[in-house]
Amino acid sequence: MQDRPFARMTVMPESDSFPAAPDPPHTPRVAVPPRRPGDQLDSAQPAGITLEGRSIDERGLKPPLVSLILINRNYAAYLGETIDSIRRQDYPWLECFVVDNASTDGSEAVIARHVADDSRFTVVPLQENLGQLRAALQIFDRLRGSFVAFVDADDILFPNYLSVHVQAHLALPAAVAFTSSNIIETDADKNVLTGGRLGFAANCESELRGLKPAAATLRLASISDSEYERLSETTITIPHWRTQWVWAPGTANVYRKSALDLVRPDASRILGHASCDGYFCTILHLMSGSVLICRHLSVYRFHGRNTFGSSPLMKAVRTNRSFAAKQEDTQRLHVLRTFLLRADEFNWILAGNRFWSTIDLLATIGGGTPDVYFARNDVQDVIAESLPPLIKTFGAGAVLMALRERMNARALRRLIGQAHAGEAAHPLRWKLAKVEARRAWRWPIRRRRKS
Repeated sequence: MQDRPFARMTVMPESDSFPAAPDPPHTPRVAVPPRRPGDQLDSAQPAGITLEGRSIDERGLKPPLVSLILINRNYAAYLGETIDSIRRQDYPWLECFVVDNASTDGSEAVIARHVADDSRFTVVPLQENLGQLRAALQIFDRLRGSFVAFVDADDILFPNYLSVHVQAHLALPAAVAFTSSNIIETDADKNVLTGGRLGFAANCESELRGLKPAAATLRLASISDSEYERLSETTITIPHWRTQWVWAPGTANVYRKSALDLVRPDASRILGHASCDGYFCTILHLMSGSVLICRHLSVYRFHGRNTFGSSPLMKAVRTNRSFAAKQEDTQRLHVLRTFLLRADEFNWILAGNRFWSTIDLLATIGGGTPDVYFARNDVQDVIAESLPPLIKTFGAGAVLMALRERMNARALRRLIGQAHAGEAAHPLRWKLAKVEARRAWRWPIRRRRKS
């Protein structure tokens, strides 16, 4: 469970009513057998999804499968409740991979006891602790769902968590890469600490709200007309150019699998124990924007062993652990590396010739400025590593011009020398000299126009 690097706002959203307490363990709210892909609905199962009042089965369609990835490392004390909350979902079309990061606290027995004979669950033990993001990447090719959620092993999902997220995805006016819902923060014993995440939906009053009209979209049978209208009123679309972290962390986010595939990082380049939300929320929002669901759909627990947060966020107070900022900054470098090393793909994906403007947005996360960000040695190291694919995509002159607008000439010469040692650096240095000459020629023209 993570505290995130985007600039945090101090405005609390209007609090939603506290959701009903989850059912007792081992008493599923929906008494239906697990559904596997390809199974047909029968009269004992819920009506599933309808379009204009008719089941999509009549049209030869199937409800989307959701893949949950529950990643655990020595959270045996909480893990059972998390698994039980997944089994109680009122959206039965799910698969869950329980990935254990080489736990040593008896987690294996807890997993076996709570998964029991539920065929929707697959247990994946790892021989070493890979951290959350790298552990998730180990099973990416096994996911069959259209949507994916990364579940923290100490969180609790309310029974309508999946159904509300899926309904929002299916009924949005325009699809986005992920949805994020609000959370209830509690202590280790589930005593409520806050009524919502500080900064969730902060300063979003002017953003677009709403879903498609109820009669003109796909509808989940488990969501009534009044519930759908409430969901529509509390759904906010956040445009991609906003760079504050306005989402809830970890489990609260449900992603389109196709979007995750577009930005899947190279696991061999992931440094340290990076988080899934820190990487995927950042890069996917910059690509397509995101959607907030202003409803409390899960519990975020503070128990003293949280990796990043020591207590709930409070106004004007830092409650994240001291190493968190450095770790979050490293995750932003992973995002930068993905964009730059795959420049050809992202230059096409980011419609509207916004490759470099997206890099600038990344540089402003946390309230910084592009000139400060690109002056950092670690950022320049990533650029030097990525110079060949950048030049292949845009051409040497265009790349040098773009980089020169973001860093000084001395830093750029150092970067060229780092990327192309010896004779190979000479052509680029010559092109840089031409870029400098062009900039010098354009400077007085710009000044005359301003005057």
